[in-house]
Amino acid sequence: MAKRADKDWIRNLTSASLNLAEKTFGASNVVVRDNSIHELGAIIHRFIGAALDHPEVFDRINQFSHHHVNGFYRIVLIQSETLGPRIRLHHWPRGFETYEDIHSHNWPFISYVLQGGLTEEIYEESGSNTGLFFHHTKTSSARMGSSEYKLNHLGGAYYRKVSQMRRNIGSIYSRSAQELHRIAKVSPCTTTLFCTGSYVSDRSTVLKEDDFSTTVAVPEKIGANCLRSCLESVYHSNVLTRYP
Repeated sequence: MAKRADKDWIRNLTSASLNLAEKTFGASNVVVRDNSIHELGAIIHRFIGAALDHPEVFDRINQFSHHHVNGFYRIVLIQSETLGPRIRLHHWPRGFETYEDIHSHNWPFISYVLQGGLTEEIYEESGSNTGLFFHHTKTSSARMGSSEYKLNHLGGAYYRKVSQMRRNIGSIYSRSAQELHRIAKVSPCTTTLFCTGSYVSDRSTVLKEDDFSTTVAVPEKIGANCLRSCLESVYHSNVLTRYP
């Protein structure tokens, strides 16, 4: 009976998280309630505790998580079985170099810095012959949990950096699917709670500074021991429940 109660409790946490994520983005699929990320964090804190205690929950997280080519661990906690919201942790481990291409996304997102800090850069078309990048279209698989994608090189294009902001512990920021940005200057062991809205398109933009290759690196698995260590660090530090 206790096992059944545990499964029901975990299912309720999952449902509550997705419902809150949907309310965060609203019917128009743009962020309308950024402070609800704190409420979501409190639910996710309990969910991570359940994952550490229940092998089947932990194994499912491990199945869909990987070391992203941009240098961070993409830890997939909860995802809609349709093309709805997905809730993840992004963790930049100590000793790994972070380099991101400028990119847009397949969905809007909201991010909440739990540990460390990072710098976000925003870009737009320059309208002049300065700031040359190699322009690609990225086509991603919409399958649940998939990290598959391919790049199609479109040629050169001119873009410029329009702003740069430091995001420290407690910072909340969001972007629409079409906005171009990248993360730079990440402090060691930075962790964010990252929540997407619903899928807008299977295509997004990638800008590369010195490479027109369409070669795609295959993401590496994180490994169960490393994943457990990340989840334990977030759970026991209570960072998800620190702010009201």
